[in-house]
Amino acid sequence: MTRTILLLCSILLMAGCETEGAFINNSLPNSCSSNGYTFVLIHYGDGKLATKPVAKVRPGRELQYRLMPGPDSSLVDFSDMLVTITGKAASGPFPVPPADDAWLDASGSYDSTGGVMTVCVPNNPVGSSYYYEITVQNVGKIDPRADVEF
Repeated sequence: MTRTILLLCSILLMAGCETEGAFINNSLPNSCSSNGYTFVLIHYGDGKLATKPVAKVRPGRELQYRLMPGPDSSLVDFSDMLVTITGKAASGPFPVPPADDAWLDASGSYDSTGGVMTVCVPNNPVGSSYYYEITVQNVGKIDPRADVEF
C-alpha cells in the first residue's frame, strides 16, 4: 500500500513539471508584456554542448535560454564563459532566414545573467521556423530551431 501511495504521489509531481521546448501557458506575466513562455536548457562544459533541437514558441510570448554550465575545474570556469545566440541561415535545401530573426539574439554568461537570458517572439512573425546558433566560448557551436505555433 505504501508503494502505491508513493507511486501515485510521484506521478502527480511529475505531471506538474515544466516541459523543455514546449510552450507553457500560465497566468504569470513575462518580460514581453504577455503571459506564458517556452524555455530551452543549454548544457555545456568539458567536451559537451547540447540543447533541445526544436523549441515550440508562440507569437508575443517569451523564449528563455537557461544556461546549464558543467562543473568548474581548477583551469576552467564554465559559469563565466560567454554564450552567444544569433539567428542564422539554414543549410541545405531549407529556406533563407526570416527577415525578423534578430529577436533570437542574446549574449552573456551564467554569472552575468543569473543563468537565464530571455527574448520576445514578435507578435506578427514573418516566418514559422527560425534557425539560430548557440556559440559557447572555448566549447563549440550548435544550431537548433524555434518553430512558431500559431
